[in-house]
Amino acid sequence: VAMAPEDIKCLESAFEMHKAAFDLDGDGTISMEELIIIFERCRLFNDHFSPQKIRDYFRTWADGCNHHMGLSEPMIGDDGIGFPEFNRVLRWAADMNRIDFERCSAKVVRLSKRLCDKEASVQRRLEVVFDSFCKKHPSNMNAFEFGRLCRKIELQLSMGDIFSFFSELPGGVQGEGVDFAGFVKLLGDVGEQIGMREDVYPTVARAVELLDTDEETINRVRMRMRHSATVVGGTDWRKFFQDCDPDGSGELDYDEFLDLCRTKLHLTDKDSHLRLLFERIDKDGSDSLSIDELIAFVASGDTPH
Repeated sequence: VAMAPEDIKCLESAFEMHKAAFDLDGDGTISMEELIIIFERCRLFNDHFSPQKIRDYFRTWADGCNHHMGLSEPMIGDDGIGFPEFNRVLRWAADMNRIDFERCSAKVVRLSKRLCDKEASVQRRLEVVFDSFCKKHPSNMNAFEFGRLCRKIELQLSMGDIFSFFSELPGGVQGEGVDFAGFVKLLGDVGEQIGMREDVYPTVARAVELLDTDEETINRVRMRMRHSATVVGGTDWRKFFQDCDPDGSGELDYDEFLDLCRTKLHLTDKDSHLRLLFERIDKDGSDSLSIDELIAFVASGDTPH
């Protein structure tokens, strides 16, 4: 059953989402290697807690670890890991990382929300593409602007075809063009005609990687962060980012990053643009930015990929 991000409110519901996403062999359970993938994505491994320790735990240390942890029932290895077993190993990971179990659980929940947020991620990118090509009217795209977008991503449509599509939409050829909802409908019609169907949406969304405005936003935010960090901490940029980390976790999730952009950097960019920027800086896909990651971003003149 499909889940929405708002449906994931606890660790167990997050596990169900992970089970659907990481069940590589389709047997309805998570195997040892699938659990390792989840832990890697949540950045739970370090010098003291490695994937090999997980493998050893299940394959050769299970009885000893169970006895040490006071568990009477055996842990499950390659045959399938359910929520109770997942919960126990996650508590072990929290202990080995010397962090609160609640904070460790939050990493898993954030990742699960991101996994079921793929459609929203495509929409965010479509919004950025739409905004970037709306030159004449900020909230509407006309036929010529849509034509430029098609040429940019090499979508095989003639201007005659484009005018034909626009003539069937409110505000199309004679008006100011289509709003974002009309743009999405237009893409659906185009996808049907050229045989791409639903694939047209992620195809157009990927155009965000070709936009100069995306690079400009990244550089502008980098410069503002650098200026603000220097004002607050001089050469000690870490102090600035620690002040932006209210829970002292050493990481900023998206809500904390958005608050940083709004209250500290006074950015007025749309949320969709800032979310995309967050994802670009978040190189490992953990849905959080470590302070070290942010310092590296500010110090670098290169665009993260």
